[in-house]
Amino acid sequence: MFEKLYNIVAENMTKAGSKMPFTKGLFVYACNNQSNNNLDLFRTTSFSQEEYIETLYYALLNRLPDANGKKSYLSFADSLNKDDFFKYAYTCIKNSDERKLKNTFSMNNYFEE
Repeated sequence: MFEKLYNIVAENMTKAGSKMPFTKGLFVYACNNQSNNNLDLFRTTSFSQEEYIETLYYALLNRLPDANGKKSYLSFADSLNKDDFFKYAYTCIKNSDERKLKNTFSMNNYFEE
């Protein structure tokens, strides 16, 4: 349902000469997770690298990534396999001072044993 809603809005925005400021993956994740101060990693396994970065920022930093931050993380996407990229990005953001100040957390963390 949320995917269809995103597609309708994105199509209308495109017709109006604009575009959605976030990916479909983040939109669906946010609609299904009303609390944005935690990250459920199991819900992100099928995401693209871009969707994953946006969701990490949303869930752990309570904001969308700025263009340079997103570009910086995505620059590693081609040199790492998907699982390694996800772990790298997650670890960097999880260990950031900004995340610690936000007091956010993750669950279903398949990176840690």
